[in-house]
Amino acid sequence: MGINNLKVNLLENTPFLNSDGTFDLKRAMTHSGHIAGICYNQDGLAASFEESPDKTERRVNMNANNGHQSVFEHIGLTLDIENSPKMFNMVLNNEGQYNASERSLRYTKPSAHAGLSDREVELYDKWYHIFLDLIEQNLGTALPDRKKRTLAQENARSMTSVFYQTELVYTVPLAQLNRLLMMMEVYEKESKGTSFDERLIDSFHAFRSECERLHLVDERLLTNFKNRHLRLFAKPGDDFDKKFFRDEFGESYSTTYTESFAAFAQAQRHRTISYQIQIPEGDKYGYFVPELLSSKCKHDGYDGRDLTREWQQDIQSIRSVYPNGMKIAVQERGTLENFIEKLKERECTAAQYEIWKDTDDTLTEYMEALDRTKHPAADRLRPYTKTMRCGFPDFTCTNPCGNPSKNRIV
Repeated sequence: MGINNLKVNLLENTPFLNSDGTFDLKRAMTHSGHIAGICYNQDGLAASFEESPDKTERRVNMNANNGHQSVFEHIGLTLDIENSPKMFNMVLNNEGQYNASERSLRYTKPSAHAGLSDREVELYDKWYHIFLDLIEQNLGTALPDRKKRTLAQENARSMTSVFYQTELVYTVPLAQLNRLLMMMEVYEKESKGTSFDERLIDSFHAFRSECERLHLVDERLLTNFKNRHLRLFAKPGDDFDKKFFRDEFGESYSTTYTESFAAFAQAQRHRTISYQIQIPEGDKYGYFVPELLSSKCKHDGYDGRDLTREWQQDIQSIRSVYPNGMKIAVQERGTLENFIEKLKERECTAAQYEIWKDTDDTLTEYMEALDRTKHPAADRLRPYTKTMRCGFPDFTCTNPCGNPSKNRIV
């Protein structure tokens, strides 16, 4: 199934809606022009709304054409994007200026319309039932049935493509939406023509078509004076393998590592932290292997099967669809304060295992670097190194689990 069935609707909280569900772009741009008048009008905002239409239009054109486009960010659009590929959603979710709610394969099973191949569905079902069994064997009554199902789904989704189709509600300013469309064009022009690029660019085209249908595109807002690119992808020449970015830890930090598509989709939701990724050629970084498959866990009834090896063989068999469990290179940069905020989200037994483990590994590396250099920030970070977040000195847990252990297997 292709992605030509991607569909966008504007939700009713979007202003300037026409009766047919399209957007009244002319009224919205005029309204923004009135707001822009506050910067120049001695008599304040009210006077802008009383001025002649020609004066307002001149201001709209001036601001739109000279790159001073923040005035067009006062208008927020809420898009319901149906059948949107997960990878496309990750592009949107890395730009910072947005709000998003997304149907998750942690909490739901893939729908019949998710665009998965028969092989992906087969492997998802196979490993979902294996994980349900292993969770029961290793955790027993420690978890309610609903949580067991969630954890089984969370791990089995590694066998589905990162291009599986889901649904996203996405709120974004009008100007930013147009910038996104412009940066998607830049990505296409610089594409290396890989199968990954082709699938992603197909979704860009489908999205652009829907935005045009809804009258959301203004050519004046598609300019690129600052040579912007999509923030998600490393720029040409920024080779993570050649350590273009150095690992540094202080009041701010920079670190490079590998993790699966699924874990990265969790990480990037920390919008105060900068993330970039590189997609490997083939599977050079390998795949995420759930801890439940390791030899330290019970595998009763599997007749000596090497489940780790079986997992690797299965996921390699679908590597051409870029499975969610495939590892990619990730470059993360932020401040100490923002990293501590990330800890307050991810140092928790409710967090996905891999994003928790990757965050905890970075915490260990960060703390060791600060101690090694006798950095004054060491004492600031140290209180967060011993326990999960419920033991942090400045965090209040609203849903105590009763077992905040770092000795996790799932």
